[in-house]
Amino acid sequence: MKKSIYPIFVLIFSMSFSISAQKTDLQKSFLKGKVKSLEETEWRVKEDNGSINKQEATTRTIELFNEKGYKTDHIYFNDFTSDFRFGGKLAYSYNDYDQLVESKQYGKDSLLQSTEHYYYNDKGWLIEVKYFFPDTVQSGSLLCLYDSNGNKVETKSYGKKLGTEPWMRETYKYDELGNKTEYCSYEAGRLSAKVSYTYTSDGFKKERIGYSTVNKPESRRIQTYNSDGNIIEESYGMPELIWTRTYHYLFDERGNWITRVTEIEGLAIFLCEREIGYFE
Repeated sequence: MKKSIYPIFVLIFSMSFSISAQKTDLQKSFLKGKVKSLEETEWRVKEDNGSINKQEATTRTIELFNEKGYKTDHIYFNDFTSDFRFGGKLAYSYNDYDQLVESKQYGKDSLLQSTEHYYYNDKGWLIEVKYFFPDTVQSGSLLCLYDSNGNKVETKSYGKKLGTEPWMRETYKYDELGNKTEYCSYEAGRLSAKVSYTYTSDGFKKERIGYSTVNKPESRRIQTYNSDGNIIEESYGMPELIWTRTYHYLFDERGNWITRVTEIEGLAIFLCEREIGYFE
């Protein structure tokens, strides 16, 4: 069950559940203008005498958006060494309130692999997700609990039968501004992951600390941003920061970046290229 639902799980935990406060997918991605499509390919590169040469692709995705700024398709590819072969697709459907109500996952053969249905309360908060494999047999569900401010504070993941103990439970904590400051997951009643966050005055994630299953800090990342919310530097190390990635961008006329070069110790290691289509 985990294998069939995980790719869409990521989307659930990144969603905003209040109708009045929810951001579009374009806003979450800091994309400007009425973006229709986003094609993104990342390459390993080798720098030689100041020239950046592509070696091999590491990822390629295409995302499609509706005119309201919500993602309708996420297409991914594989077999980067020879050509970009279709690897699968996620398709999303929304109601009249722009809430996600259904997502479908398709494999590289374009056959349906799984379906998810999303249910909300009268406040617009996501309260339940049901998983089906491929589309008619329910294989699991997820329940969400909130505090009085509409912040999701707990989720419980179940197998086919509700009444039993959840196979995974997740908890969340927030600061006074509603920023998530802690995430914990538990399996079989034991801590399996823990992460804490701090934020800049602009609300961007600044520090991320990962903990072991015995609640001991074991990883640390600090991020620095430009005024548009793009990450320009990431430093890693616990307890001392020992290495840093820097990012350099080129932008189109709408202010969206179309080229990003990742460097470590002044040498380029990745090149990410974007092709962005607009409705207007």
